[in-house]
Amino acid sequence: MGKLDGKVAVVTGAASGIGRGIALAFAAAASLAGCGKERGKAPAAAAAHQVQAGIVTLQPAHNTVLSAMPGTVVAEQSVQVASRLMGYIKAIAVVEGQTVKAGDILFVIDPRPYQAAVAKAEAKPRPKILSTSIRRYRTIA
Repeated sequence: MGKLDGKVAVVTGAASGIGRGIALAFAAAASLAGCGKERGKAPAAAAAHQVQAGIVTLQPAHNTVLSAMPGTVVAEQSVQVASRLMGYIKAIAVVEGQTVKAGDILFVIDPRPYQAAVAKAEAKPRPKILSTSIRRYRTIA
């Protein structure tokens, strides 16, 4: 078979679909006909059932292949946020998916339990040892 120089031969007719069975039957009949005494009829029968071929020139094309498949999308980078304090959340200052920086307020926790603990600690008198230690450290610094 010679070069087609970027062209493709397209076979139609007997070699496609149902005609494939007919082509096989014809090939079998032609091979059996060659065994007989009358060899002149076989080429004439073969010429009557020739396969037609066309030539197509290939052109480059961009094809987009899309696949729809079930699945779950997971972020490449994710962070788990955990509070270092206990308490009820009064407000959420961020929206899910929002970009945040160090120091940004994420949540507002109810300050009342912490304010009560500070007030209680300030109301108690300081032990004498603590007052002495504070005075001593102030002189050193």
